[in-house]
Amino acid sequence: MTRTFRTKSMALLLGVALTSGLAACGGSADPEASAAGTSASSAQAGTGGDAAPASADAPVVVLKVAADAVLKEDYATLDQLAASPNARVVVSGKVVEATPVYQEQVAYTKLMVTVTKSSSNSVAVGSTVVVYRDGGQIPLSQVLPDLKSDQMAMLPASPPANAVVDFRFMGSEQSAVGDEIVAFLQPDPNPGRAGAYQLVSSVHGLLKLDRKSSTYHRLGDEKRAGYETSANTATAEAFTRRRS
Repeated sequence: MTRTFRTKSMALLLGVALTSGLAACGGSADPEASAAGTSASSAQAGTGGDAAPASADAPVVVLKVAADAVLKEDYATLDQLAASPNARVVVSGKVVEATPVYQEQVAYTKLMVTVTKSSSNSVAVGSTVVVYRDGGQIPLSQVLPDLKSDQMAMLPASPPANAVVDFRFMGSEQSAVGDEIVAFLQPDPNPGRAGAYQLVSSVHGLLKLDRKSSTYHRLGDEKRAGYETSANTATAEAFTRRRS
């Protein structure tokens, strides 16, 4: 059984703040320096849990870290989110690569997204943009030096070589290759990420399409009154219309 460790911050030891729209933002080194070697383009990042992996190369979740934080921007509705002055561009597209990144004890996923619709001339339809989102499945070998004793106790006696720690930020599922999304984006201000984007309102600024229901679901686990958790295809993709 995979066990879950809960923390108030994605950082395991030092309380390092996430850099994607949280109340406190820390600096970060080159994000590629500690990127995990296996991209979800070759071994898709799953949604965690105890299900058997799809193949021998698929990641095996041995520990879940559930993290929460106070967001700088926290919008109840999608209209409010789109009206944020930081929402420089809204795109729809497909995730073609999802690479886990671990730096300064914080987990991210670097998404490569092929754009199908865009609200701004600055991002062309057909182009591929880089988007960093909070949370990800990080190889255990990278996380192991930072684990506390109580977290170490949750690990299996002999973890497999492809063991990962599943960092779930604000209850959000992980992103994977093939996801069709609508994303509310701002330029990523972190060092080493020139030209990349991050989500406005962290995972709350990312919507994933459920093909069966033709509904976009907003990532994150929010149950507060008045919080908009989903939108039909027409409503969600309307935010990608060109702005004057």
